Amino acid sequence: MFRSTRHLSLLAALLLLSCGGPSGGIKQEAPDSPVPVAVMVERVISGAVLGISLQNPVGLAADANGNIYLSDAGNNRVIRFDSILTARQEVGGQGRQTGLLNNPSYLCVDNSLNIVISEEGNRRVSRFNTNLNFVDVTDFYNHEDQTEFGYPSGLAVTDYGEMWVADREKNRLVVFDRTAKFDRYVGDFGYSGGQLSDPTKLLIDEGGDIIACDAGNHRLVLYDEYGNYLGSIRHNNITSPVAAAQHRERLWVIDGESGTLYNIDFDGNLVFSSGPLLPGSDLALKYPSDIIALSGDRLLISDSGNNRLVLCKAIYDR
Repeated sequence: MFRSTRHLSLLAALLLLSCGGPSGGIKQEAPDSPVPVAVMVERVISGAVLGISLQNPVGLAADANGNIYLSDAGNNRVIRFDSILTARQEVGGQGRQTGLLNNPSYLCVDNSLNIVISEEGNRRVSRFNTNLNFVDVTDFYNHEDQTEFGYPSGLAVTDYGEMWVADREKNRLVVFDRTAKFDRYVGDFGYSGGQLSDPTKLLIDEGGDIIACDAGNHRLVLYDEYGNYLGSIRHNNITSPVAAAQHRERLWVIDGESGTLYNIDFDGNLVFSSGPLLPGSDLALKYPSDIIALSGDRLLISDSGNNRLVLCKAIYDR
């Protein structure tokens, strides 16, 4: 069931864990990986964007063409920025009809370059193309038993077209097949590796495994494409890992409670931290909710509590 030699190495690492190896470790990084030494704020986007002031910006995603998408939850809209962060287009407005949104949170981009949007208010997942034209919708509830699902949060789409959605209320992940039909639960009560608690952002790492930000359990959890538990990544300083982004063989993790930005390896070792007041800004991060890595070693943070986006430059030792 596991894929190639990479998963064999993961299994070996898990055996090391059971024998007293590094806490939470499942991968080894290259010994000469560049180390971040600073994170500098380059630009802040706040106030009016396309005529409306940002209000509780939450999710971020970027497509292969360099476009960046933001869910402006307080205004029930999604904004498309170009690669230099100039706002170009928006879609939304509160409602349930086609093209409208209700409390959009996390975003991702699927293999067809559609924008996939988690709508907590409408209990559904909506898809729009890169021009923000409506494509389709997947309801996040069972019409026969509307208590079966809770509210969708983070989401990710695999290379095979499966859609993984975090259910923050039910503390598990819900997997839909490539035809958008419910397939299975992952991380539910009694599941190997423990029950999830308040799962938020999901991302897919460079090897195709799914990383769930298990904020309530102060850790990141890894699953393979089949939903098999691979291990967890944690560090004692990180209390609420609401979002993460993979870059240069490590993870940038944002702590939603402290507003601190962490760089950790896949063994949970702390490499670098900064914040909540980042150099180049006179305003500390407040309840940040998402982070993505962009080209040129840049990081974009959705600073929800301050109703702004923060563009940073990560400086490495080489």
